Amino acid sequence: MATATIYPLCSFDKDNYSIAITGNIKIKVKSQLDDDVGESQNIIQPKLIKAKTHNKVIGRLMTIIAGLEHLKKLKVSSADRSYIWTVDREIVELINRNSPLSMISTLAGMEIDEEDATQLVGHLYGYKNELGTRIGFQDETKTNRYIDTAKKMLAEQSAPKIPEWSVALEKAKRKAQMETLKHDLEIMEQDTTENESKEKK
Repeated sequence: MATATIYPLCSFDKDNYSIAITGNIKIKVKSQLDDDVGESQNIIQPKLIKAKTHNKVIGRLMTIIAGLEHLKKLKVSSADRSYIWTVDREIVELINRNSPLSMISTLAGMEIDEEDATQLVGHLYGYKNELGTRIGFQDETKTNRYIDTAKKMLAEQSAPKIPEWSVALEKAKRKAQMETLKHDLEIMEQDTTENESKEKK
């Protein structure tokens, strides 16, 4: 039996959500030397997912759903232990304190369309119940390398894009060529003006 843990975090920019997925899978391994059973920890390849919504509650629920979907893609099953830890305490409490039907009603009270709410809740509890995943709160004031990695991914996503060295060099060359051409044109114009002035005399 394996233990899979996902740490999904999100950031919001206008109508776009960026969701960072990090985590690990712990697998029991048997020693070939003394038959003792130990544990091997494999880090999940970090992943960045884009989602579109104008509603922040929907976006935060989509973050948890993205974590559950990732567990499914990793072939985690109900035979394994699976966890989702998130720094979003309100969403954790919303999920853990509600049944699917009461969740739909709660979301409707947050001005979320009933059809959207039903689809979200269907995906959320469908995956959660199928996999037996526990969803809990991770205190972000406590050191956690997976949370730190997710935060870094989201920060890099929202940072201004720095052009690659080759692109930046090409732009610098073009700018230098334009400056040289402009300087040559200025000299030509000056010479033309001086010649016209001499001809008038």
